[in-house]
Amino acid sequence: MLATRIPWERIESVLTPRFEHKDRAGQVVQGQDLLGATVALVGAGRSNAGQPKTPIRLMASLLYLKQRTVQRQRKILGIVMRRLAEVEICRADYLAGAAG
Repeated sequence: MLATRIPWERIESVLTPRFEHKDRAGQVVQGQDLLGATVALVGAGRSNAGQPKTPIRLMASLLYLKQRTVQRQRKILGIVMRRLAEVEICRADYLAGAAG
């Protein structure tokens, strides 16, 4: 089975830091309200907003399938473009023969 042949521990150790929530520095925003000038720090810290954590194995599998799909689509597009070029050459030969 393919799932047992994939080095999941290594893949997880490489991808986990890329998909975890990051600690952000934030921005200082200056403003004005009824009491005078204000200064606020926004976007700082670690956000847990959003969807629950998706398992790394699922993320890696989906990225792999996406890449394979793109490769297949490019291969199919190349075949279609070659066939269209062949059809165009045959059409041009046919029209040249019919005109002559």
